[in-house]
Amino acid sequence: QHYFVSLGGTFLQGDKVVKGQFDQGKLIQVETNNLAGDPLLASNYVLASGSFISQGLQSNYERVFEPIFDLDVASGETRSDWTCHNVFDAQPYMEYGVVTDNQFRTQKEGKTIENLYAIGQILNGHNQIKRADGEGVSMLTGLKVAQTIMNK
Repeated sequence: QHYFVSLGGTFLQGDKVVKGQFDQGKLIQVETNNLAGDPLLASNYVLASGSFISQGLQSNYERVFEPIFDLDVASGETRSDWTCHNVFDAQPYMEYGVVTDNQFRTQKEGKTIENLYAIGQILNGHNQIKRADGEGVSMLTGLKVAQTIMNK
């Protein structure tokens, strides 16, 4: 955290992004709970909000969704597809997540968001509980996204 700040980053302890504004396939600003009315601007953004436990993904009776930006989420078509009858089987919902391309850029309404990346548990296809590898996936995808952004 200190190194990030020393490089010019802004770290807002305990704040939460609540929405973003998109324009021409890019995220141009985000708003947070603590800085309502004072948007944050960046060239690139990284979504690392986790899965269901941390509320990075949510569901209602009709769909599974990403609550901040309403990004595309890969999930079962109907609620009955979300789980298996046997609780000891791998549950399908545990692998649901945000749809990305091979550079971890997110999608919204089927279109790639050029500057919004996703890392870690929120990624489609990752089952942290069954594989017991959550921190490794978070670290490696975070490093890959950081490298991608630095090479732009």
